[in-house]
This record gives sequence, structure tokens and C-alpha cells, in this order.
Amino acid sequence: MVMVASKLPSGIRCDILPPNFMEAAPDPKDPRDSWKPVIPVASFTLKGSSLPRNEELPEDAPRIAGGYALTEVPEDLWAAWLAQNKDSHLVRNHFIFANVKEASTVAQAKEQRDIRTGMEPLTEKQMPKDVKLATAEAA
Repeated sequence: MVMVASKLPSGIRCDILPPNFMEAAPDPKDPRDSWKPVIPVASFTLKGSSLPRNEELPEDAPRIAGGYALTEVPEDLWAAWLAQNKDSHLVRNHFIFANVKEASTVAQAKEQRDIRTGMEPLTEKQMPKDVKLATAEAA
């Protein structure tokens, strides 16, 4: 098993596609040729880093380190997914990464705490002036 860290707020399903999936691509010059669905050979789901605010955490809440949600994934699945997605912005920008040792993943997550995905929640200072935050009294 490897410990995978994800900075994506809602998590993500990671599909491993067949080795020859690009051979099934349609001919772009033939309008009658349409895309055929590619069936993943395996998949795993990474937990998201977003947690409920102002309420008790659910029992299945992900463990968070440095703003990353931690998920254990079988090493062979991670290696296969990473091989197919090594050039993805999710990997290149360190939104998703993994280490064999959990302590190494936690340490790297803490070092990369300041990496931003662009999906972080707005703070009160970032809100437009004419938007009012909801209060418990208004609900």
C-alpha cells in the first residue's frame, strides 16, 4: 500500500485505462466514426480535503495533513494510474502525490501546505462587498 495525498476538495475517482485505449480512438476525418466508451480496467477513489465547518466531523472524515486528504491505495494501482497520468496538471502541480511511507507523505504534505489548487473556499476578505454571509439566526 502507498499513502496518497490529494488537495482536491471533493476527492476524485482515478481510473486505470486499458493499455491500448488510444487505438480505439475514432478517425477524426470520418464524421460517422464516433467515440466509443473506454471501460476502465481498475479504479480507486481518493478522499477530498474539504471538511464540514462548524459541526462535528463524521466518522469517515479523511485524515488531513497540510491541507491534503490522505487515502491508502494499493501500490500496483497507484503505479498504473501514475504511469498514465504523469503529465497531468494534478501530478505536475503536486495536487496529488504519494509515498510508500505514511510519515513521508505527511511530511511532504506539510512542506507543500502553501500550494493552491484554485478551489479553496473564499475568506470573508475575498467576498464581494455586497454579499452577506449567512448566519444561524437567518436560517
